[in-house]
Amino acid sequence: MLSNPPIERKRPFTRDALAKAGVLRFAHGSFMTVALDCPILLPVMFERVKQISRMKAAAPPAPPAPTPEDVVPLREIRDALKKSSRARARIGASIGPILPAASRTTL
Repeated sequence: MLSNPPIERKRPFTRDALAKAGVLRFAHGSFMTVALDCPILLPVMFERVKQISRMKAAAPPAPPAPTPEDVVPLREIRDALKKSSRARARIGASIGPILPAASRTTL
């Protein structure tokens, strides 16, 4: 088993020759490159994303859209109903102490 390799095996093992022979190999050079690039590139990318998110947050908000014409009368009706209910509540509060306790009902 420890004999000399055959003549065809004495030539250098190139990537193409190994691929042609179907030999699996571990590309440790590529792994080391990626392992060294990650710690360098990750903080840089993190800072870029942080800057972009700050720029988006600093943008002024868009002005509110104008209210449609059909909503304006509905708002006026709502405001009128609120005023009338407040007036009724004030009248009820002023009448409450006048009525005897037996005529007041609770829900």
